[in-house]
Amino acid sequence: MERVLAVDGGWVVPALRGSGIGTVRVEADAVRLFLGPDTIELRGPFEVVDEVGTHRQVPGERAGLGAVAALGGAVCRTVRIEPTGQLAVELADDRFVLAGPVSPFSAWVIELGGRPAAACRPGGGVDVDLGRDRPADR
Repeated sequence: MERVLAVDGGWVVPALRGSGIGTVRVEADAVRLFLGPDTIELRGPFEVVDEVGTHRQVPGERAGLGAVAALGGAVCRTVRIEPTGQLAVELADDRFVLAGPVSPFSAWVIELGGRPAAACRPGGGVDVDLGRDRPADR
C-alpha cells in the first residue's frame, strides 16, 4: 500500500484508511493520535468538528479536552493534505479533525510505522514522503 498518494493537487494517506484511534495522548507541546503503529501529531492549534459544533484546541491547554478525548476509538475514513499545509482527517462517524499551518514551527506530522510520511512546514506548505529518496515539495 502506498504511504502517501498524490491526488487532485494534494495528497491522501491511504495507509490510515480504516485505522482506529487507539490512544489519544495530550502532552504539553502536542496532541498525539495513535492508530496502531502510526501517529498523527498535532503541534499547533486544531479543530474537532462534530454534530455539536467546532471545538478549537491548542496543545498544552487543558480546557475543552472533551472533544479531543472522545476521538479515542474513532475510525479514520480519509486523511487529506492540501499544498497549503491544511490537514483534514475525516472519521467514519462524520467527525473531522482539522489543522492548518502555523509559524514558527511545524503544525502537524504524520508518521507511518515510525517513519515521517508528511509534515506541515512552518508557516505553510508540506513535505511529503512519496516513498522515493527525498520528500516531494510543493
